[in-house]
Amino acid sequence: MARYFFDVQDGPDFVKDEDGHDCAAISDVRIAAMKALPAMIGARIPDGDGYRVSVIVRDDEDHAIYRASLTLESTWLSNRDGQ
Repeated sequence: MARYFFDVQDGPDFVKDEDGHDCAAISDVRIAAMKALPAMIGARIPDGDGYRVSVIVRDDEDHAIYRASLTLESTWLSNRDGQ
């Protein structure tokens, strides 16, 4: 089993994973990163009309090997909101 580190880029905030997680196969890295994204947004409402969160995975030699991102975009389609 290899150890991988799942860093998080949440808007301007960056959180480096110091502990890491063991993954039996490289395909598990992709699955773990993608599964984590929806929970990171959760019930959070962005300040503006867009929001992006990413997981950047590093191997045990500190090389970035994978990135998964989730983007939320919103826009008004008419002026019915009174603005």
